[in-house]
Amino acid sequence: MLRYKSELHAAKDKCIKAFEKLIDFKSKNFDNLNTELEFKISLNLALIYETLKQLEEAKLMNIKIIQQDTYYNPGIHYQRVRVNLGKIYFIELEYKKAITEYKRQSIKSAKTTRTDKNLMRNITTVLIKLGN
Repeated sequence: MLRYKSELHAAKDKCIKAFEKLIDFKSKNFDNLNTELEFKISLNLALIYETLKQLEEAKLMNIKIIQQDTYYNPGIHYQRVRVNLGKIYFIELEYKKAITEYKRQSIKSAKTTRTDKNLMRNITTVLIKLGN
């Protein structure tokens, strides 16, 4: 809610505290894992970092999410993280990495017109930046 109210620093602090509490809980309760909650906290934190222009932190959080394959089921979650990572690479002018992420996402995406249209636009924009 704080992120949607544009109270980003407070949102970041709350998110970090929630993540720390969840990690502490996980260390004491091995049988009671809530990977979806962990994914949502991680994704929210990555989006907050991105909005605050803390791109390195946002990139690292997105990479961590992608590496943790228990966070999500293939589908919308995977798509969103790949697109977010591609967007960060694009902002950092790392066009080849951006297009790699967009293409990885397109391979895994559900075949919907909206998804395909947005991905094609992103890929086209990066190719233009690369001079292709």
